[in-house]
Amino acid sequence: MKNRDIFKSKFGIDTLWLLLGQSTAMGAGLFLNLFIGFKYGTASLGIFNQSLAYYLILSTLFALGLNNALIKKISEKSRTTIEENKFFTTNVVITIMVSSVLTSISIVIIHIYPKILASEQLLITLPFILMALPFFSINKNFSSYYNGNRKQKSVAFQRIYRWGGLAILFYIGGLYQYSLQNLMLSFLIVEGTLTLINILQNIEHFNFSFSARLIRESISFGMGSYISEIISTFNSSIDIILVAYFLTEQEVGQYSFIAFFVRTLYVFPGILSQNISPIISSHWFRKTIENLNIKLAKVRSINLLVLTIQLIALLVFYKLVILYLKEGFESTYVAFLIAISGTFLFAQISWGGSILIMTERLKANYKRTLIVLLLNITVYLILTPIMGFMGSVTAISVNAILSFLLLKTFVYKKTGVRLI
Repeated sequence: MKNRDIFKSKFGIDTLWLLLGQSTAMGAGLFLNLFIGFKYGTASLGIFNQSLAYYLILSTLFALGLNNALIKKISEKSRTTIEENKFFTTNVVITIMVSSVLTSISIVIIHIYPKILASEQLLITLPFILMALPFFSINKNFSSYYNGNRKQKSVAFQRIYRWGGLAILFYIGGLYQYSLQNLMLSFLIVEGTLTLINILQNIEHFNFSFSARLIRESISFGMGSYISEIISTFNSSIDIILVAYFLTEQEVGQYSFIAFFVRTLYVFPGILSQNISPIISSHWFRKTIENLNIKLAKVRSINLLVLTIQLIALLVFYKLVILYLKEGFESTYVAFLIAISGTFLFAQISWGGSILIMTERLKANYKRTLIVLLLNITVYLILTPIMGFMGSVTAISVNAILSFLLLKTFVYKKTGVRLI
């Protein structure tokens, strides 16, 4: 298959749909960062991104890895439709119960022990977004179900609705001068209505004939990938929480602004990863590794081309943005260049992060992600207190380089797949 023909295949069409969904998410994320930074100030932007980091980390903790179990088991197509529906329903019900209970406990804990958070403002803001957690967790199961069935158009819709809805609600709320805390209720509105849409679209797929075997199977695989997923989420979100204990509120806002921009380099690799995951699982299950390597070679070349174009665009766009958002951001371009240098390297292979999970090398993936997490935390705790704001952005680049080396080594040693 030639490079130009790949987008005529189902994989190519699915990738385009996911690209549309992720582009909407990226555009909305950009809007939210610019809108909050401009209208509410740098410090409020830091509070928003800290709250979002806690939201993403807790959503992973409460999911129990069941979303990964859905992708893996559904994509194998080794069950009847009735069994798939039972498996799907089991996961959704478990998620509803677990996430609702744990969300309630989390809100109580932060009020009993407020000092665990970095600031009083975060304590006030965080509960507003946490109320959306049960619905967000449920919607992650629906998205995984679509992904396992390779219904990537539906996966894209989830992102378009979620991030497009958030951008619209934040903008309207801002026009009416709502506080940042009240604007956080947008997450509850969007996730709640999205849950209703998902239920109505899939009502015929629910089968409540549970069995102990299905429950064990769901939890068993879910827990097998659970720790790795938790660690992975911590890796992508813990930084904003850590630096908040060492930097001023304005510097936290600047850091989160830069981190958002440089990590957009992971968007396209993330799309490739999501689209390639069920294909990797299928080829590994059938032991057709040679065909898989041919497809991955195409993925590598396309990813590098897109990343290079995106890097050039980011270098120009960020400069234009800080010229417009002068107050609080005008002196951050050098910091941005430092952060993006290592990020570009890791983005070239970050799409391969799901390979160890989809090839059932769960223990190896756990070791890799745990090492990455420990190194990331160590780097932030060393560089940020010593170098302040510049140390925090340097840590982004250093950690990306370390992640590159670890992922490349682990995947090749455990599967024989070359990522670069």
